[in-house]
Amino acid sequence: MKRFFTILGAIALMAGLFAALPSVAFADGTPPPPPDEVTATVDVSTIVFGSIDEHATVTTLNAAGVTVDGMPVVAYVHSNPKHWDPKKAQKVPFVKNYWSGVRSGKPFRIHKGQKFPDTYVGMAADMTEHDVALTNRVKNAWQLFDFKAGEVRNRGFFTGKKWKGDCANPKPSGPPTTTIDQVVVVKQRQSMKVAIDGSLVLSGSVSGMVSVDCGSSSATARFSATADASLSGSVSVKARTRQEAILKGEGALKTKLRQDAKLKLEGDAKLKLEGSATATCSGTTPPEDNPGSIVEVEDVNDVLYGNTRTWRIRGIVPEGQTATLRVSAQIGALPESEKVIPLGAGPFDKIVHYTAPTEGSSDTLTAKLFGSDGVKDDEKSDTFQLRPNPVDPPRPTVRIGGPQST
Repeated sequence: MKRFFTILGAIALMAGLFAALPSVAFADGTPPPPPDEVTATVDVSTIVFGSIDEHATVTTLNAAGVTVDGMPVVAYVHSNPKHWDPKKAQKVPFVKNYWSGVRSGKPFRIHKGQKFPDTYVGMAADMTEHDVALTNRVKNAWQLFDFKAGEVRNRGFFTGKKWKGDCANPKPSGPPTTTIDQVVVVKQRQSMKVAIDGSLVLSGSVSGMVSVDCGSSSATARFSATADASLSGSVSVKARTRQEAILKGEGALKTKLRQDAKLKLEGDAKLKLEGSATATCSGTTPPEDNPGSIVEVEDVNDVLYGNTRTWRIRGIVPEGQTATLRVSAQIGALPESEKVIPLGAGPFDKIVHYTAPTEGSSDTLTAKLFGSDGVKDDEKSDTFQLRPNPVDPPRPTVRIGGPQST
């Protein structure tokens, strides 16, 4: 037993000696493998955002507190356009009924006792516009209607001294969906409280200083990434129509969620930056050897022959370095001063001016980033369609007197 413990102690001593030896390369010069865990940390104070895009989306909206005696409230819409000349109004033809006049698409009159609808706009609980039933009857000798901008307008009746009973009726969109006994007429268009659910999405390019720890070695370098954040929430606004509620809701969502979303954006940026850091335990790459990168190039839509437009290139050059951005077009033209652009350390955002050729079906713009040692660090390109300019139609031939002329 004593001999057994002596052998065991010797093995443990040898293991300790080997563990204390520094890491060395293999015989063929291959560096030792990195440890199982390689950690990277980023100092939040070094995070720099490029342009941040934000987009608020309204998903649901419901009007609140717009019922009277259990019935939904609608707004009665008035219009005060310039009235017809009485003599011209009395020459407008009569029609069989209101709906036949609407289908005619021309100014029309209906006789005393015939029905026509009131005008109501968007006070239902779902904030959608709707029509109402034919419930009014002409109380005078006749009632005049005309059209403007897709709406049927009730122009009223001339008493001989003044016009009365006119308001703008929306163009009917189908059978009535709400009967008059289901609504309460409100003579003023008042705003209502609208509860809104929606989301805010932020995205942006980001760069920061990252420290990589490999146990026996470490390095500090600048890395770049793209970060995103998305939050959802509820807000309340006052509005008169569905469209107004959506526009106000988008603004209210941005105001409410922007600060929390930016904090979440910084958290995602920190994870992305740490995830982009790489190193090995045989000796990390010094900061000056870290390559720069082109983070984003603009997507170009179709360009007309001979037209000039801009192309945006964004990226980053590592700290303590310089670089050169070389931009080229496959068949189009670029100013000479914008083909080779010197860059200093840090984020860059450059715009070049591209002029399309006068023929061809497509073209490609390419941006290449070269380090101070002349080695290409990164490359991105964008291919887009070229289109001929529209051709004006030929002028019509007009006969003046004898022979035809153009």
